[in-house]
Amino acid sequence: MCQENANNSDKPYVSWYWQDDDSNYKEFSHEASRQIEAAYSQKSIALVQGKDNRAFLVDTTKMMKINERTRYTRRVRRGDS
Repeated sequence: MCQENANNSDKPYVSWYWQDDDSNYKEFSHEASRQIEAAYSQKSIALVQGKDNRAFLVDTTKMMKINERTRYTRRVRRGDS
């Protein structure tokens, strides 16, 4: 699991998005996108803290966001919305 410091400015910024209940893609925060991108580069899983202090995992090989408490999954994607 990757928990790299989100302030690593050596790498270019890549946006990450999650799919909501209406099948629209919403952008992760800048910090969350950096954490997810670090995990993606290592073919790993990112542990990310959401806005509401709920933890979730992003599996960058399955391209899924997983709620730690409920195990509910959502699709994620990298790049343009």
